[in-house]
Amino acid sequence: MFSATDGMNNTSLQYRITIGLAISLVLVFSLHWWMASGSARRMLEDKISSNLGHEMENLLAAAKPGTEGSVELQATAVSQVYQRVYSGHYYVIRVDGKEIRSRSLWDEELPNLPEGLRRIPGPKGQTLLAKTATFTKQGKQLEISVAEDVTDTDKDMALFSNRYAMLAVSTLAALLLVQVIIVRMALAPLNRARLDADRLERGETERINADVPAELAPFVARINRLTEITRKRLARSRNALGDLAHALKTPLTALIQAADSDAAKNDPALRMLMDETTGTIKRLMERELRKARLAGAYAPGKGFAPEKDLPPLLGALKMMHRDRDVVVESELPAGNFAACDAEDMTELLGTLLDNAYKWAGGRVRLSISQGENLAIIVEDDGPGCPPDMLEKITKRGMRLDESTPGHGLGLAIAQDIAESYNGTMSLGRSEKLGGLKVEVTFPA
Repeated sequence: MFSATDGMNNTSLQYRITIGLAISLVLVFSLHWWMASGSARRMLEDKISSNLGHEMENLLAAAKPGTEGSVELQATAVSQVYQRVYSGHYYVIRVDGKEIRSRSLWDEELPNLPEGLRRIPGPKGQTLLAKTATFTKQGKQLEISVAEDVTDTDKDMALFSNRYAMLAVSTLAALLLVQVIIVRMALAPLNRARLDADRLERGETERINADVPAELAPFVARINRLTEITRKRLARSRNALGDLAHALKTPLTALIQAADSDAAKNDPALRMLMDETTGTIKRLMERELRKARLAGAYAPGKGFAPEKDLPPLLGALKMMHRDRDVVVESELPAGNFAACDAEDMTELLGTLLDNAYKWAGGRVRLSISQGENLAIIVEDDGPGCPPDMLEKITKRGMRLDESTPGHGLGLAIAQDIAESYNGTMSLGRSEKLGGLKVEVTFPA
């Protein structure tokens, strides 16, 4: 499942799915609540309207011809509820411009209403549902209006609506929680793939686990294929450099022998040119062979672990400089530097330590620390570097002493590696040993 550090920001897939489902559920539940409340209200009003219709029929049946052509109601045929003042049940019968009103109205009146069903204000703040219809009986046209107090009914409906809303909100919250869990479970393979990608970056694995949903499988397969192609190309490239250096050994040997021939000895200028040319080729070739020897034991993409990866490097450097009595002091942290490729770090440290070996009087110090940044410091007790030359010696081909073996590429290559990781390399004088101090810093 997604960790808290992932968060649900407004660009995440989980956020978009959650918000989309939440809006859909809110709309569905709001519509359902509105329709349920309206349907319940209409059902009650229809029932009250039906009752009012029956009351109309009873009043019509109770209407009898009176004296002088008037209409009278038989008191015994009318419900007693119309006799109680403000009982909530009222009627008015209009015939020939005269009105017959229920006693329950007392001093109040019902307005002259058109036919149909409608809500009107009633006595004492009551809300009435009134129904009006016109009938003809014994040649007389009777307009009958019957009304019933629905104040309590409206309160019951409001209570029902509120309770239904609370139930809907509770159900909605539960469904939202369930759908968040479902979304997280559905997106868990994406999180596992991300963690695999992190492990791939740290060099802890060589591929992303392909056990993912069908929609994600082609994407993961292409990443794995690209990673494999990149790994093979990098290995071929490094192997090719080593092979090229080995292939140059034979023609280089022939050139050296030609330089020692009598013809070359008789021509000092030619001899000098051949010596310089073969020397340059030999130094370049030895550099590539050295890189192949130092980096050949590491798999491309593997994270750099100082405690594990540095001892072979220090051993190889000691063998290459076995004619020099140099002691290397090292201060190494435990753990794996995930963001640094083992071969890149081996080449960087190999270059810096090789340079320190050449100039050291007898001591070289290597320290690696990791805090907010990853810091690598290489110091020696050699003559150091003049302040005005510190910026120049990182340029390709720049050498302080032509008598010292080398070709002026080491520090420039080290700086290129540092910059490829968005790091920096600075040069100065070592306070502890007195020689050159090189400090490389990488973002943690």
